[in-house]
Amino acid sequence: MAGFLDRLLKKKEVRGERALTINEIPEYLRSMETEVNEKINAAAKEARFAASAGMEEIKDKIQGLEKVGIDDISHPSPKVKQTALKSRKNFIVSMEKTLSTELPEDPDLLYPVLVELIRSVANNMRRQGKYLHPAFPSEMKDIKSSLDVIGRVLNKMTEEFKPLVELREKIRRSKADFDKIVSAAAEVRDIESARVAFDEQLDSMDKSLIGLESERKEILSSGKYLEYGALSKELKSLCEEKEEISGRYGSFLVACDNVLRKTAYIAEKNGDIEISKNLDYLVLLLHSGDQKDSKEASEIYSNLYQYIREVISGNDALIKNKHESQLFSSGKSFISQLDEICLAYSAVISEISLLKEKLSSLAVDVDIKCLDERITGIEAEIKRINDEIYSGKSRRQSVEESVPGIIESMQVLLSEIDGGDILIEGDWGEAVSVQ
Repeated sequence: MAGFLDRLLKKKEVRGERALTINEIPEYLRSMETEVNEKINAAAKEARFAASAGMEEIKDKIQGLEKVGIDDISHPSPKVKQTALKSRKNFIVSMEKTLSTELPEDPDLLYPVLVELIRSVANNMRRQGKYLHPAFPSEMKDIKSSLDVIGRVLNKMTEEFKPLVELREKIRRSKADFDKIVSAAAEVRDIESARVAFDEQLDSMDKSLIGLESERKEILSSGKYLEYGALSKELKSLCEEKEEISGRYGSFLVACDNVLRKTAYIAEKNGDIEISKNLDYLVLLLHSGDQKDSKEASEIYSNLYQYIREVISGNDALIKNKHESQLFSSGKSFISQLDEICLAYSAVISEISLLKEKLSSLAVDVDIKCLDERITGIEAEIKRINDEIYSGKSRRQSVEESVPGIIESMQVLLSEIDGGDILIEGDWGEAVSVQ
């Protein structure tokens, strides 16, 4: 039993456990980020110093290589000596160019520069330097040993950087998760604020609707509206009467059109041009305008009737039916029917005009139309606001459902960063951005 407790206590001591409120997280991450960056910068500074020293060593050894004369070369082959001396210049130029590389202070830039530096020096040793190894074995070996120093620097830097860079990345991801939570909290607050404002607008609009509906009912129950209704019915009846008179006039035109047009044709054929023109004008007059006036048409017909009667008498086929026969049986028959229809039409038109003036003066329809338009406008705005509320509610639900997953992800990252279990406490809806 004691052994189990020892192991349990030891495990807790190693892992640890701590709680962070939602708004303590930014400061915790800043602190961890500062610590990690300090370690990265320290490792980079050490690596830069060591690599610079290695580069200086290589430069010194390159200068020493340059000073070696042909008599100092121990290799027995003259050809090897000559080839080495010719290759040495290109090798030195390439090495000096590579070694002139400036090592950046930024840790993230330093690593790839060191990798490229080692690769370039190694390439120089393998390409331009391949003819130098037989003639200058010790010098090339010394250069290689200095290059190995830079390689070990890079290896050490890699070992130190890798966990630190991974830790920094976890901190970055944690900050990104926290920013998502802050955005979600702000969005939920905005949605709630908008909903409160919408509720106030809806309350105001409901009151406006009640007032407008009351005003509408008041108009509909007023004496003015009752008078308006009676006049409207009367107007409808007059309009129906007008249509009936127009129908009678249409039948009158159908009955006289055929006879008058054919009579005009016969008159023109017989050389009675003036009579033909008057008949054509009579037809045109009968067909023109909505405000029917019989006076001029009656006078023209009276003057032409004798000629029309003679043409009818001489053309048995001209009269097609009893209505036409009755209409042209005498000069008075045509005129009396025309006068009766036109007088009735003029009278009903006059009454309609008078009623419309009375209705217009009451202006009840305008008032109701105005109220209806305002009511329709408010109802449309209420629908729009309700749609906005529904959309906000749907969006809020989506946001609230997404946050627990983000918190869980961030809690895992924070635990890995801290090296022990981190528990996030507090209401995420109170998360705020900390600059």
